[in-house]
Amino acid sequence: KNPEPQRIAGANAACQSNNRHLQRFGRQPLAQKTVPGIAMVGSAPTFYNITVTKDLVDAIQVGEYPRTLTTVHKLLPP
Repeated sequence: KNPEPQRIAGANAACQSNNRHLQRFGRQPLAQKTVPGIAMVGSAPTFYNITVTKDLVDAIQVGEYPRTLTTVHKLLPP
């Protein structure tokens, strides 16, 4: 089972939630945010840094592909 789509969806949800809170307090939403994540496959961790952009959030909301690439850095420890 591939954990990456779930990590990306979680990062997107975290950014949307964060931006709603910022707007609620009268602050500007972030144009992009890098969200760290971790997935365990058995006893082996995989670390992620997922950059969520406004373009990605907007595209997901309307069910389209984003116009720009989404950057996902993945680290598999030795």
